[in-house]
Amino acid sequence: MDIRDDVLQYSLTQNKRRTTKQKIRFLKSLSSEVRHLGYTKEVSTKVAKINHRDNYNLYVGNIEEADTILTTYFDTPPRSFFGLHYKVGDAHNNYKWVMISQVLPFALYIVFELLVFILFVFPMLRMSNVWQQVAGMVLAAASIWISLKLKDGIAQASNLSNSTASIILMLEFMRHLSAKQRKRIAFIFADNGSVDNLGLKVAANYISHHSKKIPRIIYFDSIGDARNIQIFRDNKVLVNRGHNAWNIFPLSALKNDEFLVKFTDYIVTNGTKVGGSVVPDNETSTQQHFDPQKLSHLSQDLIKELNVA
Repeated sequence: MDIRDDVLQYSLTQNKRRTTKQKIRFLKSLSSEVRHLGYTKEVSTKVAKINHRDNYNLYVGNIEEADTILTTYFDTPPRSFFGLHYKVGDAHNNYKWVMISQVLPFALYIVFELLVFILFVFPMLRMSNVWQQVAGMVLAAASIWISLKLKDGIAQASNLSNSTASIILMLEFMRHLSAKQRKRIAFIFADNGSVDNLGLKVAANYISHHSKKIPRIIYFDSIGDARNIQIFRDNKVLVNRGHNAWNIFPLSALKNDEFLVKFTDYIVTNGTKVGGSVVPDNETSTQQHFDPQKLSHLSQDLIKELNVA
């Protein structure tokens, strides 16, 4: 597969990664691809159950010996309502956004479902005609099935501007690394990034228990079309040289996500800095207007700029 295949694969055929079934299918496909890219042995999916929630993280490469770990999240968000949107580096906003986006459509449907039961299902079940009773039971079953589908919100179908572009970018990194470089660089695809960074917190714990070094953590979030790159870096870390198309800020400029600032050394994103967070660019969130070569060029530029080669 090349980068154009990745765009088709992860923005069309596997564009939704919210349910357990969708996540497992995606991780199987991603694991197969990274093995073809040269990571034949060091590919593992770890499942952690925290507060009754399953978290699936994919670890690629030698975490124990890696000098640098590149990471992003792979899950996809619910469809937004009331103008609320995901923001990079704003944990409170993102949690509120996800909760409202999940609860609102489910609550509205429950009201609709109650009306359906009162006006149609219960009267049909009380009728003497067997076929009408059967129709009432079918309608009840269909209503309950839809409510179960909506309990986590309506899935957002177009996710190139969110997690998908970051996944494709990390796969491009793998393509440009030599066998020697692969020994020093590992990758983590984390779950639950669009909710509360649970997957990154699990990854941080995994690194602290398994890594023999203190690796540099480079986090990619909402890369989109890579038109307006923002890099936030630890004050102790120097970027090799200035890149005219990028905006460079200290990590402390992200004031609304204490964990993310503490865990990472670099945060690379695409969007507009507003206050203490970044609003991702969403104009080219569909595959039709997406240029994968921009991501390919970005991966090569970042390899040089961040000195990961």
